[in-house]
Amino acid sequence: MPVLGIGILAVGALCYPPTPIFSAAPSTSHFMPRVVTGAERLAEMNFSILAGKRVGLIVNQTATVGSAHLSDLVRSAASVTLAAVFVPEHGGKGDKEAGEVVARGSEASIPTHSL
Repeated sequence: MPVLGIGILAVGALCYPPTPIFSAAPSTSHFMPRVVTGAERLAEMNFSILAGKRVGLIVNQTATVGSAHLSDLVRSAASVTLAAVFVPEHGGKGDKEAGEVVARGSEASIPTHSL
């Protein structure tokens, strides 16, 4: 059954350094600011920009915010519908063996599609 009406969100597009990497004045410090990922920004905003939307995520085991997986966070957001998850060979959480088929719906009862 085709998945219709789902916007795929590229959370990488929301990545940004919180402060400029280069300042106008040279500095003797070699401090580089921490880059905040798009997933972290979405979680900080309680997924408010996705409110009322059906969302499809393309994730692997690195799609985390702290120790929580992004698909779990989006699924638990009250105002967002996680409509589908698209995963690579090893599953969205890296728990599948190489070559193992990722069955539809295998990621916490969310329609899951193997890429």
